Amino acid sequence: MDLFETVKGILNDGEKFTKSKNFYFEKHQCSKIDETVKVEMSYVIHKEQDDDSVDFIRFGMCPHCKEVFYYKDHTWKSFSGNIKF
Repeated sequence: MDLFETVKGILNDGEKFTKSKNFYFEKHQCSKIDETVKVEMSYVIHKEQDDDSVDFIRFGMCPHCKEVFYYKDHTWKSFSGNIKF
């Protein structure tokens, strides 16, 4: 499966979308398996703005309950050296 199909599947199949306070992962109590699951924020979508800034969303989905966690932020290109787009 190519990257576009993977991202499209996550957005279409997500049962619930929850904003995360964590940049790299979210730990949550999965209701389907009744265990704590670490969901990696493996995907990033970003959009460069005209003012030399970048809006981005990192996201990942629990493979069991299909809950999608996302982290949304805004940064300046000159400060985004540590962010891998």
